Amino acid sequence: MKYEKLETMIAVTSNAGRVAQQLRRFQEGLPAALGRAAAPGYWRPRLEATAAKTLRAIWALERDLNKRELYERLTPKIVGTMIAETFEGGVRFELSLPQEAQGSGGLDLAGAAAFNLGMKTPTGRTSKFALQEEEALNHLDAVRQAIVDWVTLEKRRDPERDTRADGTPLSDEELAERIMEILGVNERAVPRARTPEMDAAAASLTTAINTWLEGDGETPPTAAAAQAGQGGGPTITRPGLDAATAAEWFRAVLLAWTSLLAGGLPERARMEIQKWWDRCQAELV
Repeated sequence: MKYEKLETMIAVTSNAGRVAQQLRRFQEGLPAALGRAAAPGYWRPRLEATAAKTLRAIWALERDLNKRELYERLTPKIVGTMIAETFEGGVRFELSLPQEAQGSGGLDLAGAAAFNLGMKTPTGRTSKFALQEEEALNHLDAVRQAIVDWVTLEKRRDPERDTRADGTPLSDEELAERIMEILGVNERAVPRARTPEMDAAAASLTTAINTWLEGDGETPPTAAAAQAGQGGGPTITRPGLDAATAAEWFRAVLLAWTSLLAGGLPERARMEIQKWWDRCQAELV
């Protein structure tokens, strides 16, 4: 009788040790299970689809055809900026405004020049190692167009400098090309031909053009657009999102993401935890 009781006690003690081992194993693997529940590979396409659907719903009733065309073009570009990455203790999902969405006022003239000159050899040929980045190329095109617009709408002609050798005035196209050369953003830019005088002139021109893009001057971009609506003058062809609209869009996307994650993440976590628990039990049977 005593022997039977001793055997029972040993069996109970042994089972308790196995259960304790299972619990320790389960507890150690919980962070990894929760990480799998929030894995970017699963959530990224769902968050991208939600962002696109949300943005399209915001401007679906927009009647201004120019704005609709802009919003239609920008929506996939904004969704395309999605960053999804894991870090110690969590997962980060992020959207941002691409350069095009910032409009002409968001242009970086010095950055465009650095990119353009960086694609060339010292003698001005395109380097075979040049990186043809689509967004940077689009930004370079936008900078060139902004220079043309500034020359057409705002530039005050200098009787001495803005003329040909025979004294006749340069055309808008010729003057814009010369300014692009000074700034280092034209197609025929030659890196080794740049001089300190050119760099000084580029700094002065950059300040003047940026000031105009920000709304100062006699015919800033916003005034030019209004004038064009009345049937006069050229327009700025690189409009972007104003700050209030961009903030509205991102608030809406954030709320949609919060709703998606609040509805789906707990169930996803429960499934991963259950799978991990089942595995722990199977390994220690």
